[in-house]
Amino acid sequence: MFVRTGRGVTQTEKAIALQPRIQELVAGLEGLVASENYNPLKDNRTFNIAIPTPALLPEMRRVQMTLGRESSHTALNILRLAPREKLTGLLDSGDADVAIAVAGLRYRMELNHCLFGHDDLVVYYDPATRGPIKTKSDYANANHAVTGFGGKVPSVVASALADLSVDRKIALMAPTASSLRELIPGTDLSATMPRALSKGCFVNLAFCEPPINLPKLQY
Repeated sequence: MFVRTGRGVTQTEKAIALQPRIQELVAGLEGLVASENYNPLKDNRTFNIAIPTPALLPEMRRVQMTLGRESSHTALNILRLAPREKLTGLLDSGDADVAIAVAGLRYRMELNHCLFGHDDLVVYYDPATRGPIKTKSDYANANHAVTGFGGKVPSVVASALADLSVDRKIALMAPTASSLRELIPGTDLSATMPRALSKGCFVNLAFCEPPINLPKLQY
């Protein structure tokens, strides 16, 4: 990328074009070296975590308690990760330090990742207005409520049902799981959502195991 001119060396056009990228890589390497001396207990910056569902709020509570115990000056900022396609942008922009996403979407290879946890999918309903869903036919004919994040990637449930050639009737789309807590009671609606919500925003709803084989949610 350099050419000799007399007794000196001059950058080629290619070298000039690549200079910003090279500077970025060098800065990244310097950051890796500096991280060897990083002490999280002395870092008072806000710690930003993006999560896709309120089912993970109990885990965030544990994170909050750990931060309070180990680094009392660090604030925790919980962001909403929806749709899943926003993950890379949140990390690239620095708006999120960590993003917890539902597995199943291909992300950039250079993103470091690990398994955070898993959960089962169950079917929620209001026992005052309907009974549990017991058969595949019951599931297909029920009125379903879903969360619509506005993303282009099908949900884990939608992908699994497509693989099983099961069609469901979607009667309601809401922006969040928390909003379904207000919309399902008093109706015959059902919602296939993480089991962990039964101890959170869906605590007043009944639930049953799905009558079809659905995969575990992995984060």
